[in-house]
Amino acid sequence: MKFAVFDVDGTLLEMAIPTDFIEWLVKRKKFPKKVLNEIQTTIRHHGSGKISWSERGNYILNAWAEGFKGKNKKEIEEQAKEFMKEYDKIFPGSIEVMNYLKNKDYYLIAISRSFEEILEELKTKLPFDLVIGTKFEVKKGVYTGNLLNQMWGHETKKEILLDLIKEKNLDTKKSFAFGDSDQDSFMMQEVEFPVCVQPDKELKKIAEKNNWKTFSTIKEFYSELKEKGIEKLNLKTA
Repeated sequence: MKFAVFDVDGTLLEMAIPTDFIEWLVKRKKFPKKVLNEIQTTIRHHGSGKISWSERGNYILNAWAEGFKGKNKKEIEEQAKEFMKEYDKIFPGSIEVMNYLKNKDYYLIAISRSFEEILEELKTKLPFDLVIGTKFEVKKGVYTGNLLNQMWGHETKKEILLDLIKEKNLDTKKSFAFGDSDQDSFMMQEVEFPVCVQPDKELKKIAEKNNWKTFSTIKEFYSELKEKGIEKLNLKTA
């Protein structure tokens, strides 16, 4: 089975849907404002070089879990449904690319650090077959404040993808991996068609080393896909 695997934030969506949802929850007093402030401070500290990318990631994932501690899972899922009704930060071209591939019988996968409650609702806007993201522990319907997985490691997405390839008998030939950062490059190395969308500095270097084409927007990629079709698509620069 052919597949297309997508990073979400910064690739299909404007950065970043977990933060947008948490800000939405804070306004409705469903998430502690103090925790949101600490997350925003952590992001600024990373931006100024005070902490590493890994430190930023580990803190944010644990802060999400702590912020949801004691909340009812079903209530948060209902909030996610309401939030998604208003959500409009999908990049032009994202839906078109996914629908094109869906019509070609591709299995569409999201592998993202975003938490699964919001990713599941994103399926109402984008036609994913499967979403995999950060998971929070729940006991008796209530969040415990603990994480069930760790989505911030450099090769985490690759490991998840390789497991899926075995489990679902996926075929890497003619398959796609979409991303915007070096964290996504590990998935891209496993498929025939790596798609670098709005790549950061690190991914640009990796793309140059591997002779991968880069695209300033996913809409730009869609134009090439629609013009050439999958059979004539060439994502190499040399």
